[in-house]
Amino acid sequence: MTRTILTAARVEALKPRKTTRDIRDAKLRGFSVRVSPAASYVKFVRAMPRRAR
Repeated sequence: MTRTILTAARVEALKPRKTTRDIRDAKLRGFSVRVSPAASYVKFVRAMPRRAR
């Protein structure tokens, strides 16, 4: 996964590739954008319970 600061302009500039990829935000921990080959963009947050760490 690639880490970068995600802004509205940066997300709009992401181009689809042959495979699905996840881009993680460098500032907001757990926030990511998934870009699929069909050019769909999904924003999601990954969270873990504190005891799982």
